[in-house]
Amino acid sequence: MTNAKRAAVVLATVCMAGMAIGQPIGVPRNARPPEAPGSGATTTRSNDPRLPPTTTTIVLSDQTLRLDMLGLTMGVPEGCVLLQGTTADGTQGFTIAPPAVAGAGAQAWTIAVTPKQTRDTDTTVAQTIEAITQQVLSMAPMLDPTSREMTHSRVVLLHREMDLRIPGSATPGARVYFSIPGEGRNTPRLIKGFTVFKPLSSRLVIFELTSTDAAIDAARAAYELSIATAKFTDPTAALAERAEVLANGGAFVGALNDSELLAAMTAAMDGQASITYRLYRPGLSVTEDEERGYRVVTFTRGRRSDLGRQESMVTTGRDPEGIVMTLKARVLSGVTGKGEAARSRGQVIDSETRAFISLDRQSEAWTTTTSIRPMPAADGAGRGAAGERRSDGTRPTVMTEIGVRDGSSLSVLVRQPGQPDRSMQHTLQGTQYLSQVEVVLLPTLLARLQVEGEAGFYAYRSDMATISLRRDLSALTKDQVSITTTLREGDETIKSLVKPDGLLLRSELADGSIWEPIATETLLRMWRSKGLPTGE
Repeated sequence: MTNAKRAAVVLATVCMAGMAIGQPIGVPRNARPPEAPGSGATTTRSNDPRLPPTTTTIVLSDQTLRLDMLGLTMGVPEGCVLLQGTTADGTQGFTIAPPAVAGAGAQAWTIAVTPKQTRDTDTTVAQTIEAITQQVLSMAPMLDPTSREMTHSRVVLLHREMDLRIPGSATPGARVYFSIPGEGRNTPRLIKGFTVFKPLSSRLVIFELTSTDAAIDAARAAYELSIATAKFTDPTAALAERAEVLANGGAFVGALNDSELLAAMTAAMDGQASITYRLYRPGLSVTEDEERGYRVVTFTRGRRSDLGRQESMVTTGRDPEGIVMTLKARVLSGVTGKGEAARSRGQVIDSETRAFISLDRQSEAWTTTTSIRPMPAADGAGRGAAGERRSDGTRPTVMTEIGVRDGSSLSVLVRQPGQPDRSMQHTLQGTQYLSQVEVVLLPTLLARLQVEGEAGFYAYRSDMATISLRRDLSALTKDQVSITTTLREGDETIKSLVKPDGLLLRSELADGSIWEPIATETLLRMWRSKGLPTGE
């Protein structure tokens, strides 16, 4: 995994409730569907010699791909990376990739799972397969020299199956495979597979396999075994429940105003200049606790220009008043075990985010700078080496993200070493969107406004480079508010406790790690005693 990818995975969206630091972005540990086998070789039979039976044995992991909006669950092959993203038309979907090529420039194979809304409820699976076939055939056309119309195609249809069945889908699905020639003489051909199901009158799900010719045996085995474990659980009810959650989120966001935001800012600071939080995995004692990171959060009143005058941040010329958040974090990544051997495998990931939201909520901006470098060696006193420099002269990898929003238009610029700048444009839909500042303040806002039940929100996530749906389930008691957060569909939950006045007391991540407030000097003394880098 590249440094850039690791930084995105570990840091994701660094927020007050510990909603992302230390969380893998795509490795949920949910149990596989009951009918999914633990392992086995696919035994697909085809009468077409162009698509022989697969011979690779594929083992399923304990991951489960979950697409809650359709009630879909599906097994994932062992060791694969599961990523969530957004397609060009704004549809949320998943990609499965083998670990050996995850994050690499060229992947041997990938499986994309994408829900599609049909314009015509009468659209059938057969019609969809036919439309896909025509699109793929047009990828390598042979043209009539006079009319320039396609007479035939160099794409070869390898296999077509029109009666696939999985639990929960009232109508059968269909599958096709194609062989697509490379663009040049020395470019290898690709194999594409499409499997289509229609669980609802207005919804399709397309499972798309893309593989090199050399990898097709293993790719097809993984593809067909995963789909064989798929099932839909009452997708109509799933859509209705999702709509209700989003309606709750929209009502909550609609109640936010300048006074509520300022009150939450004050409550989150608890009368202090800044709040320090410790991330650790509990041991038998404080000495045995595994330190994983810390963050320091500050909120003040200010203007958008307080973040700086980067050229990409000059949009409308407005400089509204609002809330400025500064969040500095350090996370130790890959440090397993104790001693210098463990340290040598680890990395230190530092980030600083400065974010702004206007009091009318119509303008926001943020800058995040992330630095990743090898873990420094400890000196004889057990402390980090002087200045936390390495004798091998290793320089940190530094990445920058700049986001600007005015109204419903959001622009994000990402700069990474050795890569061209990436500029992304997003248009907000609906009323459930939360700014980066509001994401951090959300536990405080939910507690202060005494929200009970589940609400859905949209927020930009750096690790996914897209706007993603999150859910927050709040329960009120006399002494505290408990909040269970799911950062994306099918993800593990994060459990937080908040005082009724809004101060975050604790967040527990799915792997058992805990965020808790701590006095800064106590934290520094603790890290120094364990020989950990404190940034001195």
